[in-house]
Amino acid sequence: MKLVPIFARTKHTLLAIQFEDEVDDEFTKAFRQWNDIAYLRSFFKTHENDLIDGFYTWPDSQTAVFHTLTLTQELEDLVFNKANGRAHEISDMLQDIFKPLNNFELNVQELQKSKTSKQWLRLYAIRISRQCYVITGSAIKLVKLMNEREHLKKELHKLERVKQYLIEIGLLDEWDVEFLELKK
Repeated sequence: MKLVPIFARTKHTLLAIQFEDEVDDEFTKAFRQWNDIAYLRSFFKTHENDLIDGFYTWPDSQTAVFHTLTLTQELEDLVFNKANGRAHEISDMLQDIFKPLNNFELNVQELQKSKTSKQWLRLYAIRISRQCYVITGSAIKLVKLMNEREHLKKELHKLERVKQYLIEIGLLDEWDVEFLELKK
């Protein structure tokens, strides 16, 4: 497992985990899958009952594919705009779009499990600070609760695994990212 900066000029604002057995980091992997029509068709075919009768009650998988392509671009633009490295106001920071994973958590915490979304698309992350997050994974979430589907349970497991990894390497705040860079 290793940390990968997402943006070269703002490398300490948004990072992603790259797991040992993966070619891409989790951020790249999410947007690659969400822009892949064959992947989306397969996903919505597999989860057709959730699509039609689930949280969003979408009429069919074909329109869901094209809607997801639009959502993907909107989410990518949103993340890029928030992670531009020039945030001075809280409304310009990543914390403005990343919310606690648990909808009932009202306070931000150290190494908080977080999410950002655009309708059914989710990016999962660990919060380091207001402007520093580590992407741990992603999902298309068509049901209300994460423990309802295996692919969502895997994302919960990845969140916990990455949180423990960050504790092990001593990444507890944004200054620790710079320290880890110096140690390399």
